[in-house]
Amino acid sequence: EEEEEEEKEKEEIEEIEEVEEEQDKIQKKFDNNKKEQEQFKKIQKQIREEEEEEKQTKKVQKQIKEVKEEEEIKKIQKDEQETYNQEEQEQIVIELQYCQDEDLLEETLKPEEREQVREEETVSEREEEIVLRREEETIEEREEEVQRLIEEEFTPCLLYTSPSPRDRQKSRMPSSA
Repeated sequence: EEEEEEEKEKEEIEEIEEVEEEQDKIQKKFDNNKKEQEQFKKIQKQIREEEEEEKQTKKVQKQIKEVKEEEEIKKIQKDEQETYNQEEQEQIVIELQYCQDEDLLEETLKPEEREQVREEETVSEREEEIVLRREEETIEEREEEVQRLIEEEFTPCLLYTSPSPRDRQKSRMPSSA
């Protein structure tokens, strides 16, 4: 009996040791899982920080691009204004030169020659007006001709198509019953 008890005791001790070993294994797994979770959280935090940094970078790049575009627009506007001012000045110089030439011409011409030059200018202006009117009339005639051809060639009509079987299933028209 004593031997049996000793044997039982021994078996119980072995079982307890096995259970303790199993508990140790479980604890190690738990600890490993906990470490992995911490690493995972760390990685997630790092990813969020990188994403935020990327957003900030894109925002700054967008602002830089907008500023560059604004600067470019201002430069273009400035160039256009300078070009306009230069053209305007050139036009003024040409007009002044023309006026001076006319004055000089009038001073050198005899009265009858001056009258002839004025008549020629008037005739020239009238000719320009006539040419412009003819061009306008030609354009109007062409427009009328195109409209006439369209009316002759194309007759408006309404196209009726019978409803498909699908249309009969879902009638779009209210029934007259």
